[in-house]
Order: sequence, then structure tokens, then C-alpha cells
Amino acid sequence: MTKRAFLLGCNIAGLVHCEKDASLVADALSRHDYRITLVEGPAKASFPVLFGELRQFVESCHQQDTMVFYFAGHSLNEGKGKFKLVLADDINDLGNQLLVDMLLPLLRQSRAADKLLIFDCCEAGKIATEFN
Repeated sequence: MTKRAFLLGCNIAGLVHCEKDASLVADALSRHDYRITLVEGPAKASFPVLFGELRQFVESCHQQDTMVFYFAGHSLNEGKGKFKLVLADDINDLGNQLLVDMLLPLLRQSRAADKLLIFDCCEAGKIATEFN
């Protein structure tokens, strides 16, 4: 059994502690033998790069694994299930948005028996109803 964590922190839109929060979560999980993938900052979190890294992370999980996904940053809720995680300051640029409608199906593909998703952003509770 392997414990894996994908942690994403983006200091944008006036938020200044998200990257530090992701780093602190990484420190805490690493003390419990998690293999950490840490992505900090908008420059490293562009959609194409991020989605590729996330896909690789999901594909690396095995059935006996535990998987954690953590996001700290800004989000947009446009209603009707259109929830977006914002990856960079220009929130109107679609390349700076990760649609939860794309993220959740990818995370569901993970073979990990145990999955924990943590969203540290506005209106995060609405995501839970979409994952189930």
C-alpha cells in the first residue's frame, strides 16, 4: 500500500497563504509516509501542465493505495454545476481555470481504494455533492 498526495496551492487574487498552506500539508503528510506531488504558484499551475501532472498522478495509483487531492486557492461558482478552480491572476482566461467537471471524473478514474479530496476555497462544500 502506498499513500500518495497531490497538493496544489495558488496565491492569486489577493490570497497570500495558499502556497504556504499546501507546503504545510505536504510536511504533515510526509511525516506519515505519503509520496508528495506539490505544485505551488500560478506559473507552475497552468492548465495543460497541471492536468498532465494530475493525470500522471492518478494513473500511478494502485487499488491498495490511499490518494489525497488538496487545493488551496481561489474558486469561481457560476452556478448550475459550473465550479472552477482558479490557477492564475487573470481569472477570465480559460487557460487559468480548472473546471471541477473535468477534475472529478479524472480523480474518479484513480484505482486507489481510498480517496480524500480537500478543497480550501470559497463554496467548496458544493463540490462534495458533485463527487458522490
